[in-house]
Amino acid sequence: DIVSMGKSLHGNFIVDLKAFTTDMDLRDEHMKEKYLEVGKKDFNKATLAIGQDIANPIPANGSWEPNDLKGALTLHGITKEVP
Repeated sequence: DIVSMGKSLHGNFIVDLKAFTTDMDLRDEHMKEKYLEVGKKDFNKATLAIGQDIANPIPANGSWEPNDLKGALTLHGITKEVP
């Protein structure tokens, strides 16, 4: 859920990596087992956490360009700041 409170934006996007597909079964298998290691505890989800002040409030119609929005991406047990 993403929540806008005036000039502040907070929320989390969570992706189930086990459900992620590329339409190529062999590539999906290698990506999930070898690189993402979704079978290991806590590696089966990726999370993008956003919590910051924004320069302009989001308009009521929802049409907004997040030019300088940053978040913390947790993937494979490691968290890094991303634009």
